Amino acid sequence: MMNDALKEYKKRERARNRRADMDRITRDIAKAQFDRENERDHVICSINATLAALAIIGAFTLYAINP
Repeated sequence: MMNDALKEYKKRERARNRRADMDRITRDIAKAQFDRENERDHVICSINATLAALAIIGAFTLYAINP
Protein backbone atom coordinates (compact mmCIF):
# COMPACT_ATOMS: atom_id res chain seq x y z
CA MET A 1 0.00 0.00 0.00
CA MET A 2 2.72 2.46 0.99
CA ASN A 3 4.75 1.40 -2.03
CA ASP A 4 1.85 2.27 -4.38
CA ALA A 5 1.42 5.68 -2.73
CA LEU A 6 5.14 6.38 -3.10
CA LYS A 7 5.06 5.36 -6.78
CA GLU A 8 2.05 7.60 -7.37
CA TYR A 9 3.76 10.51 -5.60
CA LYS A 10 6.94 10.09 -7.66
CA LYS A 11 4.88 9.87 -10.86
CA ARG A 12 3.09 13.13 -10.01
CA GLU A 13 6.40 14.75 -9.05
CA ARG A 14 7.94 13.80 -12.41
CA ALA A 15 4.90 15.17 -14.26
CA ARG A 16 5.10 18.41 -12.26
CA ASN A 17 8.82 18.73 -13.08
CA ARG A 18 8.13 18.10 -16.78
CA ARG A 19 5.47 20.82 -16.79
CA ALA A 20 7.83 23.23 -15.03
CA ASP A 21 10.56 22.45 -17.58
CA MET A 22 8.16 23.03 -20.47
CA ASP A 23 7.00 26.32 -18.93
CA ARG A 24 10.62 27.42 -18.52
CA ILE A 25 11.43 26.53 -22.14
CA THR A 26 8.32 28.37 -23.39
CA ARG A 27 9.24 31.41 -21.32
CA ASP A 28 12.83 31.38 -22.66
CA ILE A 29 11.58 31.14 -26.27
CA ALA A 30 9.14 34.03 -25.72
CA LYS A 31 11.90 36.15 -24.16
CA ALA A 32 14.28 35.42 -27.05
CA GLN A 33 11.59 36.37 -29.56
CA PHE A 34 10.84 39.59 -27.65
CA ASP A 35 14.56 40.47 -27.55
CA ARG A 36 14.84 39.85 -31.29
CA GLU A 37 11.86 42.13 -32.02
CA ASN A 38 13.28 44.77 -29.69
CA GLU A 39 16.63 44.61 -31.49
CA ARG A 40 14.90 44.97 -34.87
CA ASP A 41 12.97 48.03 -33.65
CA HIS A 42 16.22 49.53 -32.38
CA VAL A 43 17.92 49.02 -35.77
CA ILE A 44 14.95 50.55 -37.64
CA CYS A 45 15.00 53.55 -35.29
CA SER A 46 18.75 54.01 -35.87
CA ILE A 47 18.27 53.87 -39.65
CA ASN A 48 15.46 56.46 -39.46
CA ALA A 49 17.60 58.76 -37.31
CA THR A 50 20.48 58.46 -39.79
CA LEU A 51 18.21 59.26 -42.73
CA ALA A 52 16.79 62.28 -40.90
CA ALA A 53 20.30 63.55 -40.13
CA LEU A 54 21.33 63.11 -43.78
CA ALA A 55 18.22 65.00 -44.92
CA ILE A 56 19.05 67.90 -42.58
CA ILE A 57 22.69 67.96 -43.73
CA GLY A 58 21.50 67.88 -47.35
CA ALA A 59 19.10 70.76 -46.75
CA PHE A 60 21.83 72.87 -45.14
CA THR A 61 24.23 72.02 -47.97
CA LEU A 62 21.69 73.05 -50.63
CA TYR A 63 21.01 76.27 -48.74
CA ALA A 64 24.76 76.96 -48.43
CA ILE A 65 25.33 76.42 -52.17
CA ASN A 66 22.26 78.38 -53.31
CA PRO A 67 20.99 80.73 -50.59
